[in-house]
Amino acid sequence: MPMFKKSSTTGSREIKKEVFPSSQSDISHIRNKQTPQATEYKQPPTLMAKQLREGFKNANTYAAGMEIWVKNNYPSEMKYTFSADFARIDWLMGIKGVLDTYELIKKGWLDNYKAFTEAVVSINMLAWAHYQLKQQGYDGRDTFIELYTDLYHQATNDFYEYYKDNEEARCYFFQMTD
Repeated sequence: MPMFKKSSTTGSREIKKEVFPSSQSDISHIRNKQTPQATEYKQPPTLMAKQLREGFKNANTYAAGMEIWVKNNYPSEMKYTFSADFARIDWLMGIKGVLDTYELIKKGWLDNYKAFTEAVVSINMLAWAHYQLKQQGYDGRDTFIELYTDLYHQATNDFYEYYKDNEEARCYFFQMTD
């Protein structure tokens, strides 16, 4: 995962102010388990850069490309479509859509530890996929790298909190995410 600068006072990752041009310029509420509000996010104008749109043409080819990238770069078989779902939503709806999708997945799948583990893996792999796109010269990937990285940490925390008394689930999660 891309490395981020650590704050000497808080130990948390510092987020560049220009990435989120809204009045609340960080997404620390994800780590603090507060429900994000739609008005807290505004998409930077370069998120879906012209070159990325020309390369993938539409949300479905983009989602398919991201899902293939995840499947090719993760050693275990993926049984669910979480990576394509997130990719399609980040193309069509941006930051708010990704956050809303995570909340829906959490509500619908948290009680199935294998499925939720795969959702967490998909979130992590999508952070890596956006990092690879950035390395290939596509603009506007930083926001999604940071968003998916923070969501990965939140999802991991949500998992361990929910399954704190289920050793089988924790062992499975650790095995699949390590």
